[in-house]
Amino acid sequence: IWQVQPDLIIETGIAHGGSLIFSASMLELVAACGGPADARVLGIDIDIRAHNREAIEAHPMARRIDMIQGSSIAPEVIEQVRAAARGRDRVLV
Repeated sequence: IWQVQPDLIIETGIAHGGSLIFSASMLELVAACGGPADARVLGIDIDIRAHNREAIEAHPMARRIDMIQGSSIAPEVIEQVRAAARGRDRVLV
């Protein structure tokens, strides 16, 4: 993450959201050191449980996190990911 300094990190499989929070925290540190200030994490999962979504959205790093519920190979989800990546220079998957 430090070397690439991505504008966007895409994660497939959210589970409880721990890696989303970790990635968002790393992007926050990179931004504090001059990296992309608006970098985001996009999490995709076929089933985002309500209590997990609520916990992620309540976390201070939630401002860097977006989530999509659906299959990562579904055409409509792929289009949402493409839209999120549009205009981003460095995307890490």
